[in-house]
Amino acid sequence: MARKRDEDLDACGVVHSPDSDNESEVTITVRAGRGGATAVVEGLADGHRFPGPLGGDAVRIQVRKGEVVITIRTDALDAGSSVPPVQVEPELAGSASRRGRTRAPAFRAAPAVGFVTVKADKMGQGYGNFTLRADLAESYAAAHAQVKALGGVLTSSGAVRSLREPATPGRSKTSLHYTGRALDLFIYTGMQGATDPYMVTRSGGTDANPDWKLYCVSTAPLVNDPLYQQELIKEGELECAVWRKGVGYSTIKRRATYFCLTDLLAAHGWLPIPARKDWKVNYLSCEWWHFQHHEGLVPGRSLFGDELLQVWPADLVRASGLMLDAIWAGRSFRAPTRAIPARLPRSSSLRGYADPPIKRRPKKTADRTRPKSKGRPTRSRKKASGGLKSK
Repeated sequence: MARKRDEDLDACGVVHSPDSDNESEVTITVRAGRGGATAVVEGLADGHRFPGPLGGDAVRIQVRKGEVVITIRTDALDAGSSVPPVQVEPELAGSASRRGRTRAPAFRAAPAVGFVTVKADKMGQGYGNFTLRADLAESYAAAHAQVKALGGVLTSSGAVRSLREPATPGRSKTSLHYTGRALDLFIYTGMQGATDPYMVTRSGGTDANPDWKLYCVSTAPLVNDPLYQQELIKEGELECAVWRKGVGYSTIKRRATYFCLTDLLAAHGWLPIPARKDWKVNYLSCEWWHFQHHEGLVPGRSLFGDELLQVWPADLVRASGLMLDAIWAGRSFRAPTRAIPARLPRSSSLRGYADPPIKRRPKKTADRTRPKSKGRPTRSRKKASGGLKSK
């Protein structure tokens, strides 16, 4: 009997960071078999398995019978990075049914971006630092530095939301906070009264979803700082919103020296969002404090699940219960549209959709204005005219 082809063999493995900062090389050996899969991870201090000409960053893959050996040399390991460049999931092969599946990949890329911690200006119960998507840290740091040069503050209520936190009316299943692309200023540093460091004004939108513009009070600008720009600082009176439950907000007039924080953050890629529809009764839906970064997102193509995989381990993403197939719509991720069948069964419980009309051929009606045809006489007509001729 011929041996069955190895198309359904499982392959999986694990990898870890180097045990010490002196290790410059990690080798992953993945062995596949019908009874399961095993992985061997080795850290090599001297990188002697690589030929000399390959230099500092290199990957070597050796395919052998029943196993694949992947050897990685990278300067990131020399630097003592806490995030391994490759992550392999032991559960990957066993997560799908054998029936009708293709071979599972041997390993999946680790979160390609990850998170970093950045500084904020602590006020009240706010935070002095928070976690952000790593590749957006530079744009935030540049914005923070310019705010400080203009004599303002960037407060914080946090940024990244854990995948284990359940969705609520104030926590969308497609929130950019899960991706590390959004940050919240401290929610009680604006819309509270005449001493807030932030002055919130209405800038458009609808009554159900208003847009806000945020101004920051300038107290001690650093005029000798290279980032200081005199033309950005204004002095005058603004009509500021103060939140009132049930009615939305009332306004007070404030005279101050200030600059537009909304415009400054937008110049660094951080954009505001409108309030949610229940903002008049739920302060947490006002969202004047929320700013988010859209760099790299493509409307109609970028998926929420893919964004999560760039910063979170895959097993947490799969178990999150979030809307992983949501599609980027330009300002937020939206549920994918699904086509409705052209014709639904009559027993369907979906109301509002009727069967399309059935085209029937119209019945022919006698035209009494036309004379009757004088065709070949019928048997009855022949009888009336004298009968049939005998044979």
